[in-house]
Amino acid sequence: MLENFSPLKRYIHCLRSLEAEMEAKSDIAQYAFAELRFGANQAGDKLQKDIQAEKKEIEDMLESKKNTLLLAPLDKDIGWRGIMAAFGMMRGRYVSAGGASEWEAYAVWFTKHLNAVYAAGWLLDSQEALRKHRLHITHDQNDDVVNYRVPQARVALGLFIMALVAHQATSKKDVFNRKSCDALWEVASDDLGDTIRRGWKKYWKPILKEEGKVGQELTAAIRDKAEESTRKQLEKLKKALDDI
Repeated sequence: MLENFSPLKRYIHCLRSLEAEMEAKSDIAQYAFAELRFGANQAGDKLQKDIQAEKKEIEDMLESKKNTLLLAPLDKDIGWRGIMAAFGMMRGRYVSAGGASEWEAYAVWFTKHLNAVYAAGWLLDSQEALRKHRLHITHDQNDDVVNYRVPQARVALGLFIMALVAHQATSKKDVFNRKSCDALWEVASDDLGDTIRRGWKKYWKPILKEEGKVGQELTAAIRDKAEESTRKQLEKLKKALDDI
């Protein structure tokens, strides 16, 4: 699945092209690339200084390509953990909706629609109009990354991507239809809402404390504000998803 996800596919192609370039360049370049791949090279001691210099140049090229092709949030673990969580969680829904039971067929289907939502900008931090829907899912108001741990992916970005893929597939009448998509959203939005709500509670707490609220009054005010903010965010997200 991952090798056909468009940004990673381009990055893999870049790596293979670079390997071919190094093989044609010189023995030093070949040894340097081999060390990057396998952790060691078989050259003699006299060549090691030149090999390490060449290796550093290759590493700089790889970093530049990665920064160009794997854009935020895919430049961090949270992006890939979210994709893999969505891939794993969605298969049951896909089969229940009438999709093939074979993993390969499912992987092709999932990747096709994942590529479509990626191309639309849903998973790019640079697309602020869409990124705002991931508030308290991948980042907070201070732009700090949140919910990046592996277990959190299943109740944060993984659910978000699963909803995206379901709505994209529904728009193309591909396995999912409005009924199966809405059923998925009903379940996903509950867990996603819990995640978003926790983020809003953290946001509202210092603001309401600054207003002088304490004790049970503070607790109730945080709960109410977080509930209202979560409801509004989910409503806007659902409208955007339905417009896919």
